[in-house]
Amino acid sequence: MNARGWRGFVLVPLLCVSASAFACINTYSFELKVALATGRVEQVEKLTAQIEAEYRRSPSMEVTNDLAVVRIINGRHAEAIALLRELDKTHPDLGMTAANLGTALELSGNDREALEWIREGYRRDPREHVGSEWVHVKILEAKIAFATDPRWLDTHSVLGVQFGSEDMPRMPDPLPVDHTGRTRSLEDAFGASGYQLFERALFVKPPDAVVADLARSAGDLGLLLRQSGGAKKGNGARRHYEMAIEYGSTDRSRITRRMEIYDALTGSAAAPVTTPP
Repeated sequence: MNARGWRGFVLVPLLCVSASAFACINTYSFELKVALATGRVEQVEKLTAQIEAEYRRSPSMEVTNDLAVVRIINGRHAEAIALLRELDKTHPDLGMTAANLGTALELSGNDREALEWIREGYRRDPREHVGSEWVHVKILEAKIAFATDPRWLDTHSVLGVQFGSEDMPRMPDPLPVDHTGRTRSLEDAFGASGYQLFERALFVKPPDAVVADLARSAGDLGLLLRQSGGAKKGNGARRHYEMAIEYGSTDRSRITRRMEIYDALTGSAAAPVTTPP
């Protein structure tokens, strides 16, 4: 991922489900978690100074992790990685450590080792990031494949499923399968993809073909859920479609038609679709 710098990072509006479920890095300090999630820059600076001082006095497990987090936020990825590697030696088998280390490695450009740690984090605690880390695994696998073959997304997708070329997306058959071989429901895939997309928006600037592909798939999942019934099913699908266009999807005309179908199903007024500069 391309880091925007920590000020840009924390000022992004909160898009996750709650302040306690912020981004793809985890803290033990609830104050820091909330300050990051709500973009309170001065509070983050104050807490960073406190964490640094506390680390010098007593580098506990919690303080070491949180210092690594603020290093990630400041773009000091090598320092964060070193802290998290040491923490994993002294306090092994923590899901939070593995997830944070995987994120730091990805931000540093090391997708292959990042993938190993995100898989390990999922093994340690599948509940991390509201159980969405299986999609993070899919993202990293897609990034690695795309880096090797720039045409990979012409015949594949991040989630490993296709929705057809008709105006209305087809039900994927088979449904998405995670890296453990578990089949995921439409609801599960939609929720996990949305969570990971909003995390990714904090770090990745458009255009990005992998983000665009996942966002389009998330929109299709949401549209299928809304069509299947339920007033709240598929909420947010339009935003995912808009994100796909923002991040450079080459399938703009089909996405636009599907947004129109979604708007008709939800009874919402269609907002104009603009082309990113």
